[in-house]
Amino acid sequence: MRQSSYDLGDLVLDLATRRALRHGRKIDLTMKEFELLKYLMEHPREVLSREQILENVWGYDFMGESGIVIEVYVRYLRLKIEDDIKNG
Repeated sequence: MRQSSYDLGDLVLDLATRRALRHGRKIDLTMKEFELLKYLMEHPREVLSREQILENVWGYDFMGESGIVIEVYVRYLRLKIEDDIKNG
């Protein structure tokens, strides 16, 4: 049976509806932010290399600056997830 959501503390990622929730409130994510968060939540407490993240979220044919892109998207996610707490 496939997993329908990932839960990590007060953060929930619903795969069926493609929604992220923190404290029950929706966090607006782009498609790529959702895919990155999903990949990270599939591997809790694991140290993932940039290559693993790039390959699994962006794919083999990505032609950009891998380190910069990953850092930018992780920052976007952190800001959006933390913003929910600040504006709660």
